[in-house]
Amino acid sequence: MKSTHSLRGRLFWAFVGVVVPAVTILLVAVHLLVAHRLENDLLERTNAVGRLVAGLVEFDPHDGVELEGDAAVVGILSAAPEPTFVWVDVAGRTVVAPPSSSRSGVRTPPRPDCLDARKASAATSLLDERTLFASWCGTVTFEEAAARGDAPVAATVAVARDGVPLRRTILAIDGILLLAGLGALSAGAVAAAWATRRGLSPLDELGAAIENLERHGQRIDVALARSLPRELRPVVAALDHTLERLAEAYERERASTHRIAHELRTPLASMRTQLEVLSARCAPDTPIPSNRLLDLLDDVDAMGRTVEVLLSARRARTSTAQGRRTPVDLARIVAEVLSIHESEASVQGRSFDVRSAPTPVLADPTRLRIVVGNLVSNAIRHGLPGSPIRVEVGRVGDTVVRIENRYEGPRRRPGTGLGLAIARDVAAGDGMRIDVAFEDGRAVARLCTDAPPAPDA
Repeated sequence: MKSTHSLRGRLFWAFVGVVVPAVTILLVAVHLLVAHRLENDLLERTNAVGRLVAGLVEFDPHDGVELEGDAAVVGILSAAPEPTFVWVDVAGRTVVAPPSSSRSGVRTPPRPDCLDARKASAATSLLDERTLFASWCGTVTFEEAAARGDAPVAATVAVARDGVPLRRTILAIDGILLLAGLGALSAGAVAAAWATRRGLSPLDELGAAIENLERHGQRIDVALARSLPRELRPVVAALDHTLERLAEAYERERASTHRIAHELRTPLASMRTQLEVLSARCAPDTPIPSNRLLDLLDDVDAMGRTVEVLLSARRARTSTAQGRRTPVDLARIVAEVLSIHESEASVQGRSFDVRSAPTPVLADPTRLRIVVGNLVSNAIRHGLPGSPIRVEVGRVGDTVVRIENRYEGPRRRPGTGLGLAIARDVAAGDGMRIDVAFEDGRAVARLCTDAPPAPDA
């Protein structure tokens, strides 16, 4: 299946495909790191409060377990940035507990599990994900009571701190990370587009140079080749080598065509002269019918036209290499060609029905005369004698010249068939094409171009 994606698009999306997961992983890692550090900080501060409160618990034989001064506890609790709650249990009996109703906007945490277990436990800390409270539990054992013979006394201390502010802080940080991630992705997309464009600019320059080889000759511009990345230089070298071989082959073909045409022109001219002399001297009762001599003359004329077409094509290709394309009025060129072929058409009792309008095109006048002359000559030679030849000049869609005539067939006049093929090759040098169609006994030849109209000639 043919791909519709350009190399630039593929590289861009490949870059985005790497950047997006990388940024996502980085954001998740930062979130986890920040949340872990903040939770650990909350737990450590909760543990510190718990240890301070445990240090205030004392045992009095008469009053039992109590806290050493309410002012100290109040000071500890007021120093905590988040609401802090304290429980102190002795033998399953709570002697200190937070108020049952809290101030407006402050949530009261549930009773810690270490108190419900009613047993002494090692100091622990946790962050309850369901209730969002950080808690600490510890025990205080009074050995002096046991030394006096009393039962050992142990107090369980629990501290809980609200974790909602922590979660809000984490959510705020997540929002900042999300905005930063979106900004990083946007910047990454812009950087990817810039890097892709900059990285592929040598390919764009190389493509433009290949499309304009007529301007640079048969080789890629040396300065451009040196500016290309190392990876592209072997490609350019191979392309240059191929172009050199093609240019050499083309030059050999052009020289061969020119030589053959010149070698054929002289003997053909001699043959025609001799046939004309022979035809003039033939008596009516000669063994060689005069019509056979006329057919031989037609054959020589056809070969002569082929030689002229080959020479004209060679001159046209030479002008193509020299770049002589200028704004020219196609209507004027057609009028000149028709005036040249008017006598040839009148011999067969034919005339031109011309409908012409100014049609400026960017082309080489010499090549245009060759192309139009070939189309007109074919119409005269292969059309029905006595029938008119309709010639229309003007832009209709992509058609600029239309020649229509009654068609008798391609074998009425001898020829090699090279004329139309060479004319198509010459027309292609000006970005044009020749279309030929046969419709209801009529031959229609069109000279077409996709180029916009040229400035007025």
